[in-house]
Amino acid sequence: MKRWQPVKLSAFDEKLVELTTLKNEVSQHLSHLNGLRVRYTDWFKRKRQTFIDAIKLIQISCPWAIPPVITSITKLRYTLELAQKIPRVGIPTRTLSTTINEYLDYWDELCCLKVTGQGIYEKVCAFCDSITRLRDPMLKVEIDNLQSQLNESCTEDFYFMDTHNEKHNLLFYNIAPQDFNFHGLLSFIPFLLRIATHICYWSTKLYIEKE
Repeated sequence: MKRWQPVKLSAFDEKLVELTTLKNEVSQHLSHLNGLRVRYTDWFKRKRQTFIDAIKLIQISCPWAIPPVITSITKLRYTLELAQKIPRVGIPTRTLSTTINEYLDYWDELCCLKVTGQGIYEKVCAFCDSITRLRDPMLKVEIDNLQSQLNESCTEDFYFMDTHNEKHNLLFYNIAPQDFNFHGLLSFIPFLLRIATHICYWSTKLYIEKE
């Protein structure tokens, strides 16, 4: 009886297998991003007013030190630092710190996912450099542009007051008119998640073609 021999894949088929493996990794990362968005959205629905009121109370307690508008994560961390130093007479400083820390926990998780996503993006770039033809080369251009936007925006010093995403993040406009200065802060994480999920989406649409 003839002994079974494994089928040797062609170079093109090997690249197809490599691309499939890469897309599976992208899909897993996308599920983590979506999970964060679901949990942050739930927190926003339940805690946004508590969060806003906590910052406003700190601003009232330290008007000489806290800016009237929080325009970056750096300024939010500074606000938290001051909250922990406020005398506890009549002010629930522990509650204030806990509420702000909840938001920062989501931010820190997003930053960790961003590092993971950067590694996957570099694998996508290496793969694209290793092949001769993509079915739609403009998809890679779009992925590169989105990654550049994410790298620029996902920093603690980024001024997020000018970010707008009304069409896709209408929920996060559900803030009282008198508190709308907090919109940039509360919609910043969803804004970044949308960029990150788009990178994943377009990465799963990459296909190679034979010459």
